[in-house]
Amino acid sequence: MWCLSQARSGMDGGRSYSQGFAVAKECIFKLSRLTCSLSALVFEIILASSRGWHLWDFDNKVVPFGILAVDESTGSIAKRLQSIGTENTEENRRFYRQLLLTADDRVNPCIGGVILFHETLYQKADDGRPFPQVIKSKGGVVGIKVDKGVVPLAGTNGETTTQGLDGLSEHCAQYKKDGADFAKWHCVLKIGEHTPSALAIMENANVLARYAASASRMALYPLWNLNSSLMETMT
Repeated sequence: MWCLSQARSGMDGGRSYSQGFAVAKECIFKLSRLTCSLSALVFEIILASSRGWHLWDFDNKVVPFGILAVDESTGSIAKRLQSIGTENTEENRRFYRQLLLTADDRVNPCIGGVILFHETLYQKADDGRPFPQVIKSKGGVVGIKVDKGVVPLAGTNGETTTQGLDGLSEHCAQYKKDGADFAKWHCVLKIGEHTPSALAIMENANVLARYAASASRMALYPLWNLNSSLMETMT
């Protein structure tokens, strides 16, 4: 649908039908190339290095339901708390997350897993139970955000890569020991007339593959959050 909208916008801008659909064709090609690159690099390593977890079991627990993301960084959650006039303290962050994780059991059939931030993994509910234990008592699986955010990718037009590979294996091993079942990694690709570039595609695919290898090696099921951001020239 997005590719078709680009074709229409191209024609509205004075381009011919053939030129408009050429834009859409190029967009489809880029997205297809991206999908193939990610699939080939990431899943090859996941399957080759998988140990300690089973794809089928994980899918049965999570895919039919939803995943609750409470992995906001300290800076991101500050905006949520500020919107309700609440100070961004560790205790207020804990209380906010407890509110979500100890909700009525009627939400259990809707949530198969919960993604936590580093701080949240080590926080406890009022009754003294660690949050991972609270989640598992409701039948959910525990996830942990392991990337360190996106940074500019040199040699590109405003594209990015994701940092956090340094020490990742050690971090994953500790998170597994502390109750995590899966990991999450975030990356962004900008979609435009000349993006994503081959460099950005391969860089992010390689980063995702290395992340997946590190996580699965430590028995954490590797998930990733791939965001596509439209360039201004394409909106």
